[in-house]
Amino acid sequence: MSHTIRVETIEHAVDNGLRPEDYATLAVLEESQAFEGVPPIPCDILPRQFGYWFHTGPGFAEGLTTYGHKILSAEKAYVLGTDGVVVYNGKSGRWVDTTSLNYARPDRPGCQFIRATDHLLIPPPQRALSGVYFLGYNAGHSNYAHWVTDALPLLQYYLEHFAPLGVKVLLPAQRTTFVEFYVQLLKIPAHLIEYIDDEIVEVETLYYPSFFSFDRIPFSAVNMLKAIKRDYLPARVAKARRIFVSRRETPLRALLNEPRIIEVLTDAGFDIIVPGEMPVYEQIEMFRSAEIVVAVHGAGLANIVFCDPGTRIIELFPEYTVSSLFWILATHFDLKYGALFGTSFDQDGALSDQNGSWNAPFIINEDKLRTCLIG
Repeated sequence: MSHTIRVETIEHAVDNGLRPEDYATLAVLEESQAFEGVPPIPCDILPRQFGYWFHTGPGFAEGLTTYGHKILSAEKAYVLGTDGVVVYNGKSGRWVDTTSLNYARPDRPGCQFIRATDHLLIPPPQRALSGVYFLGYNAGHSNYAHWVTDALPLLQYYLEHFAPLGVKVLLPAQRTTFVEFYVQLLKIPAHLIEYIDDEIVEVETLYYPSFFSFDRIPFSAVNMLKAIKRDYLPARVAKARRIFVSRRETPLRALLNEPRIIEVLTDAGFDIIVPGEMPVYEQIEMFRSAEIVVAVHGAGLANIVFCDPGTRIIELFPEYTVSSLFWILATHFDLKYGALFGTSFDQDGALSDQNGSWNAPFIINEDKLRTCLIG
């Protein structure tokens, strides 16, 4: 890559002389803090060969910590469009906090950066934006779950504190149907939106969030999601639905005995939904009206943030895909969470990683599911 700019990582700040005043903290919404996870409903025994995320994440432990949540500001900052990565100008060069690289993909065709061991290489900005802007997303924006948990709280904060001042919000130009839906739901004025493509943009004054995601979602972000649920969704007519969330529209994590599982669930009064084939608003309404949700692990489960407190959640995992992400969300939203663990066959007895059998097909024991529904 010719004419590249070297960008240092904050992790090497001590060696490179970075000082805290190189960037400014506008507001501290929350420091990292501990909280107690609600023990899951006993449904099954954890498999011996957990998935990658269970090893690296908090697991189903009672002692958890949140990310801190801050709003930062920088002058003449670079935003790497598709990835939502912020590069700011420090006293000894340009810097990036590598947590903002979470979910960013240097292997993506057309990616604007090369990730080296302790720094990035990026081309010069393709355009400049004058004025003041707020960054409303991170690199997880193309995944529905990350959009709901990582971006929606930011947009709520933006509407409360920046939109009234005429500050524009930066959003990804690769607009999925769910991004469009939530922009319309929150009634973000079109003249206040600046869409940025797969490009590097220099921003005269940028306000941007410290990184967080739903593996350790801050209480401040949870409260913003609750405000969206309260302020932007109409009053609900109570319907005690039972829903099964299928992933049959994708080959990833295929539930091989799904027809038999559906028989068990329909006999128990369940409706079958496929979020990937439904408008976002219908997905939300199904989860809002649910008294119990059974779902294969996947992004559609992020809709549990719209469930009423006390709703039962039963998550179905392939044996290599065990993750506590939605249990953590369930804890924050006062839901009753349990999980069943399947059998995947392809790497029996081996530890898997995210790029190995994370998406392996699996089966769920039907008798265990019946027992779990009774509990």
